[in-house]
Amino acid sequence: MLLAYICLLVLLDTTIAQKQPNILFILTDDQDKLLGSVGYMPFLRQYIVQEGISFDNHYVTVPLCAPSRASILRGQYAHNTGIIDLSLPGGGAIKFRNLGLEQSTIGTWLQSAGYHTGFMGKYINQYPCHRAGFSLDSPPGWDEWFTLCDPWVYDYYNSTYSHNGKLEHHEGEYQTDTLGTHALDFIRNSTALAKPFFIYLSGVAPHAPATPAKRHANLFPNLKAPEPASFNQPNISSQPGIYSMWPLLTQSEIAILDEDFRNRLRALQAVDENVQALVLELQSLGILENTYIFYTSDNGFKIGEHRIPYGKRTDYETDLTVPFYVRGPGIKPGSVTKAVTSHIDLAHTWAELGQVSASKWQSQVDGKSLIPFMNSPETKSSPYSLAEQWGVMGTTKDFPAWSSNNTWQGIRIVNETHNWLYSSFCFGGHRFIDLNQDDNELVNTYDQLSQDTKNQLDSYLRGFFWCQGDTCRNPTQNSTNLGQPLRDCYVN
Repeated sequence: MLLAYICLLVLLDTTIAQKQPNILFILTDDQDKLLGSVGYMPFLRQYIVQEGISFDNHYVTVPLCAPSRASILRGQYAHNTGIIDLSLPGGGAIKFRNLGLEQSTIGTWLQSAGYHTGFMGKYINQYPCHRAGFSLDSPPGWDEWFTLCDPWVYDYYNSTYSHNGKLEHHEGEYQTDTLGTHALDFIRNSTALAKPFFIYLSGVAPHAPATPAKRHANLFPNLKAPEPASFNQPNISSQPGIYSMWPLLTQSEIAILDEDFRNRLRALQAVDENVQALVLELQSLGILENTYIFYTSDNGFKIGEHRIPYGKRTDYETDLTVPFYVRGPGIKPGSVTKAVTSHIDLAHTWAELGQVSASKWQSQVDGKSLIPFMNSPETKSSPYSLAEQWGVMGTTKDFPAWSSNNTWQGIRIVNETHNWLYSSFCFGGHRFIDLNQDDNELVNTYDQLSQDTKNQLDSYLRGFFWCQGDTCRNPTQNSTNLGQPLRDCYVN
């Protein structure tokens, strides 16, 4: 009798361990890490950061919305998805669909494993609800499709959505609130169905114009943008090519940047409130302990560093590193990992958590699983992370014409002894920074490197740049055409 009871307990314990977890993914748009925005989000810190793990060396693979989002959905570098820009011919939602990329995403994989899947918010840029012949039906893999429509994506109030094939205009509603309410309803419906769920929740805050909810419009009245040593940098002559051409910011321009900074933080307050509401709802339903919550941004952001007024698209750390936190079963609260990770690792991780058949996804993804680091923060990782960028530094209306020559490839190398960034630009320039010595990236020291070190850095970069699948997880050096641009300059 006792033996039978013990066997029953073991069986129950195994069943619980094998139960598929719920997965909630919260993605912000253009949220910085280095400007300190998370410090103004108390609920994020309370419910996720303090209760989960912080990834201190997490990087985007392209510091730009559409390519980054495509990489998240498919677990691939941009040189493998082919989504390298915001719109045609280089990228956007139309190209993502025309290439057939929607047929195999984290949505299709988890749905095949029995998950109730929901996408809510901003998809791949320029999802064209107004385009004749473009189907608004849910793409493969999504049971619930509540997606912001171009050209109204950045209308924080009165947003328009494609909801399971029909257009919906939410007059008078604040977008972040609407998306949060929709996510709460989806959680309740999934619980009623007794199915594990995957939610991809992706509002546009704090992306420009960073319109805050009316209740937050007057917060932080005297706050100013941070001014590290790189802010309006006095001497940028060592930077390569176009990065050495920015004029100094004027005082009137700096005043505008201060207001932009305040509005970004104001817009994030509604996101922070969503974090609290979602966690409390999961708790009230009794499913919080079987739910993983992932929080990050599609790319980083700068405000005034290196004289660049604002934006992303550069190889500076401001653009490449993002806040990234995970809470969930087995994760030690308040833990930190120094592992080098990136957005291409997310899909691999979710597929493993969801117990998706490897045949559905394993041959596609370039990234690795984050589960070993989530379970044991001290686990060592490969020190390398690749970043890529094609074309302009920002929209042509905001940036000078000469800034279009901004195609580059870069590699971050981070371990116990190294904290290096090396980039190769399409116009032939290079940039090398040892962030242990120069964490503000003030002086490009590429010319001070030995030729052997230059060749070694370039060979590692080239080994990554043509990688696919397992060769991205285990890159080899490639010594072909060392020092030459990897790509011809691309201008959209």
